[in-house]
Amino acid sequence: MQIGHIGIRDGRLDFSDASLPLPFQTLIGDIEADINDLDTRSETPLVATLNGAVDGYAPVVIEARGTPLADPRDASLTLSFRGMDIATMSPYSGTYAGYTIDSGTLSVDLRYGVQGSELDGDNRIVISQMELGEPIESERAMQLPLQLGIALLTDARGVIDLEVPISGDVSDPKFSLGGIIGRAIANVIIKAATAPFRLLAGLVNSEQDLENIVFAPGVSTLSDAGQDALEALAEALTQRPKLQLRVIGSIDPVGDRRALQAAALEQQLLASGLGAEAIAARDSSFQQAIDARYELLGIPAPEDGGEVALEDKLQTLQSRIELPPGTLQDLGTERATAAKRELVTSGGIDASRIAVAYDRSLLMSGVKMSLDG
Repeated sequence: MQIGHIGIRDGRLDFSDASLPLPFQTLIGDIEADINDLDTRSETPLVATLNGAVDGYAPVVIEARGTPLADPRDASLTLSFRGMDIATMSPYSGTYAGYTIDSGTLSVDLRYGVQGSELDGDNRIVISQMELGEPIESERAMQLPLQLGIALLTDARGVIDLEVPISGDVSDPKFSLGGIIGRAIANVIIKAATAPFRLLAGLVNSEQDLENIVFAPGVSTLSDAGQDALEALAEALTQRPKLQLRVIGSIDPVGDRRALQAAALEQQLLASGLGAEAIAARDSSFQQAIDARYELLGIPAPEDGGEVALEDKLQTLQSRIELPPGTLQDLGTERATAAKRELVTSGGIDASRIAVAYDRSLLMSGVKMSLDG
């Protein structure tokens, strides 16, 4: 069979899908298509082009090249369209993602190649100003952290720019291009949502842990390393304005308690008239003060008649100090507040995007970050 030219002018394609909970329908109009030199015996690649517009305004261009009638098949396909309103895609987003879409535009560049039965492709997907709508009950919806994923992927311009490679075997009876693309996009969202702070660190080329900020035992003052990490986090949050942050303060019940007791004992020594230099140097006056306080405890002398070491006396005195109720929780909250203060005052993050919390179960001297979309 030989056909020199097939042409379509002023064509239209009406597409509808009634298999979804919300029926879908769209129109590609103004279609112009050309297929040249179709020859079942020729090894010359077939070339086909199609131009059109979705709903009369979003241009669509499809270009195909290859030998689809040969064995093995060898073909390539590129498809692009620009500025399609994705609110019209709510039937699909509701079915497979569990949400309608209120607004946004979609531009796509797809490039596929088939050699034999193996498909390899790259999908460039750009979504602008997307706003999710109402949740929809769907048995086919993938369980995705969609709102957090979208917030992590949306930049300061309101744009999600994805590169989604795919591959598959077109001879497999279960092969579905839509399914492959859907799973690939789902994997991008899951990867972002399961390691969000790694993604944020990558945005600002940081190798620091932006999720956990460590404080020295017993204090709520940020270290230089903590300030650097919060600076990087603030820069990343500026690039992802849809993200909301929770700063969760925490304490190490053992290490922080000991540090606070040590600080309390030092304050008692200062109040008794002992100088700060004497305490720092642990000179004879410091040792005498510790000996006197230790004797007041009435602890029996060691059975072997030996002397109790200064360090042991010091630890005993510290352990006997009762901290006021709520001291440890206050420390955790103060750490979270210090981190938020740094993000707001130095990092320029809107205070309304950051909430402070306390969690006694974290068991660390520091704060832990948590994100919401």
